[in-house]
Amino acid sequence: MSQCNAEAVNNLFRKIVQRSTGGTDFTVDRMTGGVVNQVFHVRAGSFDRVFRLNENCLDVFNKERWAMRCAQVAGVNVPAVSETDELNGIAYMVMQYIPGTSLKDFAGDRTSVLNDLGRQLRLINNIPVQGFGFHLDRSGRSPRFTQSWAELINEELEMILKDDALIKIGALTREQLDEAVSLIKERLTWNSPASLCHGDASADNVIVQAGGTVVIIDWTQTKGGVAPYYDLASWSADPADFEAVCAGYGVDHNDAQLKARCRCVLLTDALRAAGWAYSVNHPQIGMFAEKAKAAFQHACG
Repeated sequence: MSQCNAEAVNNLFRKIVQRSTGGTDFTVDRMTGGVVNQVFHVRAGSFDRVFRLNENCLDVFNKERWAMRCAQVAGVNVPAVSETDELNGIAYMVMQYIPGTSLKDFAGDRTSVLNDLGRQLRLINNIPVQGFGFHLDRSGRSPRFTQSWAELINEELEMILKDDALIKIGALTREQLDEAVSLIKERLTWNSPASLCHGDASADNVIVQAGGTVVIIDWTQTKGGVAPYYDLASWSADPADFEAVCAGYGVDHNDAQLKARCRCVLLTDALRAAGWAYSVNHPQIGMFAEKAKAAFQHACG
């Protein structure tokens, strides 16, 4: 996984700050998180923005911007995106800085926050889309995700099985991998329309502001998926959190099919992410392996 050239990054910041403020002085802080992208907080007087950077992934940033706009219109709290573009091979997204605390570190009334998160996830999932998968085709009058349900699952399985990555990094044994694949293939029998899904609505991607407003960030994994499983899955491993999010969403957290399908989605996502991390030689490969192990135990243990 390559890092954007430091000089090119600073030139990009300087160009946008100068265009926005007329000056060239600014401060930059590297933000934590950013497993896929490099994320920076850039300030220059009243200019206060988050820059998300990656090499050659403008299509992903444009997909995120489109999805965030759809969600905002539906009543979801998201950062305002001011610009997506590319400069010297660096794709970038410039967006509003959201002050607050990550839900991962939040020490206040967690239940009410999770209730509101569930309510917002339902608003997202109520947005109908055409097609499934991660890849958005914006060339026509109506943007559409480019895969069928079976194509999405087969693409995920290809990443999971590629080069025996999950075995090589110690995430699963051969027998466990075979068991996981059998479970994931059961998704082929699901028969549901496509919905817009955030795809990674975990505690890392939820900001709680001082007044209690809940803001959903990092839409990299946005996809055409199946509701409500795709956006409730990341909460299914913790019974109390799952109950609170489901209450806000308006579904029964004790429903057997809901729980089983959320576990299956969580397993798929964790194994696919670990396979991707191996393929790009990600520096946090151990973290991905541990998440894959935990998801397998949750789904199959």
